[in-house]
Amino acid sequence: MQVISLNKIEEFARILDGSIDSEKLQCIPFVERIPIGMYTFKYLESDEFDDCNNVSHQILIYDSTKDAYENMLNEIGALFERYGVTDEYLTNEQLSILEEKCQEVFFTGEMIPPYNYKDIMALLKFYAQKEQKPLFHEFDFNKEELDVSSIAVEILKKGLSDFEKKEYLDSIWESEDNLINIFYASRKKFFREQVTIEIDKLLNPEDYDINIHMKPNPNGDILKLSLFEIKKYDREYEKELRDGTYEKALDKDGYYVCQKSHLKSKNRIDFEVDHIRPLNKKGLSIPDNLQLLCSLCNSKKSDKW
Repeated sequence: MQVISLNKIEEFARILDGSIDSEKLQCIPFVERIPIGMYTFKYLESDEFDDCNNVSHQILIYDSTKDAYENMLNEIGALFERYGVTDEYLTNEQLSILEEKCQEVFFTGEMIPPYNYKDIMALLKFYAQKEQKPLFHEFDFNKEELDVSSIAVEILKKGLSDFEKKEYLDSIWESEDNLINIFYASRKKFFREQVTIEIDKLLNPEDYDINIHMKPNPNGDILKLSLFEIKKYDREYEKELRDGTYEKALDKDGYYVCQKSHLKSKNRIDFEVDHIRPLNKKGLSIPDNLQLLCSLCNSKKSDKW
């Protein structure tokens, strides 16, 4: 198995112990909280004295974030080309623009566990210097070995008393070649707490409906908001609107087509989702009022309006 740095183990632990949006995390199947692999790479970081430090970076990848990172890396060259970025060391302004565009285009929908914008920035810095994709290491362990939900099932199936449950968990924790000890960063109490949560999920599934943990729509007027604002309240609806707009702009050869200039490209990064009737003219964020425009056409329309 690929060696994971201590800070990545701690990151995984924070996700599991609920430091990161705990209510939503507890609602998804436990196995989806286990990383499937990671990107590893190094880049140079300049400081205020213009000295360069070699930075090693790792990004844990989950089922929820796998496609987003893959899509970003497939189009990262086009992203740099679109914004005319050729510098080896990105300015803060360049980083901000590129990272914001990546979030807008690739990191859509509800991702649990979530991504970290700092990881996106690290990838951008790496590509600026190397002009290549980082290495991806797929973990070669069986995720089922770390899935405490199966342990919870066994405890209920056997009808274990509290004392028997403790002995059972101790035996798992202390067994040889046990990945659980590694991935829980040797925090046994933390491991027991996760099992308890999984038992409660089995006994009271209605308490773990992910929909009840979504942010409420602002006064029910979500259709009057921009896609950027909608994303704060309902990431899945924002993704549905965005993906649907790209989908209806596809031609038979798999190219996205600008609805005004008819520019064609297979890269999402070359386009923007536009409101046909602007929000400030009482337009709504609904499929029939959205179209795909290239960046040039969208800027011209913005100037006109």
